Amino acid sequence: MRLSDGSAQIARLDYPFLYPNDIGDPFSPEHLNDPSYPVTFQTPPPELRANEPPLVQYVIAHSTPAGFTILKPCPA
Repeated sequence: MRLSDGSAQIARLDYPFLYPNDIGDPFSPEHLNDPSYPVTFQTPPPELRANEPPLVQYVIAHSTPAGFTILKPCPA
């Protein structure tokens, strides 16, 4: 995640994103080169959520049930 001060935080997710088929998979060959195809956030399984790092907890708290992360715009 890029922050308003220009720094970035990175967290490795320790669970896979699962898709029912290639049509909905943003990483499938069909969508991989389409910059407008959304990559939505999938929350970790319930048993892993409490142990996720703070950055992942922040994303979970600011994501919709559909997986869109809603953050305030960075100041200009």
